[in-house]
This record gives sequence, structure tokens and C-alpha cells, in this order.
Amino acid sequence: MDVIIPFEVVTPRRLHVLAVWSYNNRHRKSEMDKLRGPVLCAIDFLADWLRSAPSLIVGDFNNHPVWDKSTSGKNLFSEHLKTFESLGMRSIYHQWLQEEHGKETRHTHFWTGRNYYHIDYIFASESLRKSAQFDIMSFEAMRELGIKSDHVPLWMDLSVPGGEIS
Repeated sequence: MDVIIPFEVVTPRRLHVLAVWSYNNRHRKSEMDKLRGPVLCAIDFLADWLRSAPSLIVGDFNNHPVWDKSTSGKNLFSEHLKTFESLGMRSIYHQWLQEEHGKETRHTHFWTGRNYYHIDYIFASESLRKSAQFDIMSFEAMRELGIKSDHVPLWMDLSVPGGEIS
């Protein structure tokens, strides 16, 4: 099951947000290879809405370029990146740290005690990327704070001193 929730923030200016938790229907992999994934279908449906205001697509995508090599079809992470790019949206993490997708030095998920991956993202429209501040917590910092999770938080500050988001 996937959860994809669009909502609008209206104060002080309009901001569109698409919150994502995507399982990518991994239990039906052979069928999913033939279909556009749930996040991509939602974006196809909401593309005009996302273009109509500064927008964010945020959440746990459970997807990473490394899995593009082991699958084929229409739910590749490279397809997600192309679709986001067509909307003028890019990953704030990758912009701030100037890293390529698939070559991240800071990961967001520690999978079942075996591997680290970067599967949580904040994709932002250009005007938000220009004005935002960004940070990512480390697993070490989480442990020091007593936080027990297999995901680390990403966050961005959209406050603009002396101005508004445009």
C-alpha cells in the first residue's frame, strides 16, 4: 500500500505539498515492472497543481538508483527523477551537498541491520530551493538523543528573513 497525500498551506503564501510513503508494491514486483509506480501516477494526475504554486514532494520513497540496475520497467527511480525535473523540482539534499543520486555520503535509512540507503527525499520547486535552509540528522546524533528509528530526519527551513516565499 502507498500513501500519497496532497495538501495546501495557505499562510503566509500558498505552498503545495505532496506527502509520500511509497512501498512501491514490492510484493508484486513482476506486475509493477509493467506499470508506472504509484508516486509517478499521482504526479501525472497532480502535475498542473504542483506547477501552480511553489511545491514540495516529501517523504519515504523506498526507492534509490541502485535498484534501477536490478529491475526494468516504468517504476525506476531514474523515471521519478525525470518526472520531478520536468516539474522544475530537484532534491534539496542533492543540491545542498552537491552529490549525485546514488552516490550519497549521508544516508537516510538503515535497512534491517545490513545496508544503508538514501530513500527519503525533499524535492522542491526552484523558488523554494533558492530560499531554503537544509539539514539532515545523522544516525549517530539520533542515537545520542535516544531516538530509535531506521530513518533519519531531513528538514528544510522555508522562512525567508524580511520576505516571503515567492
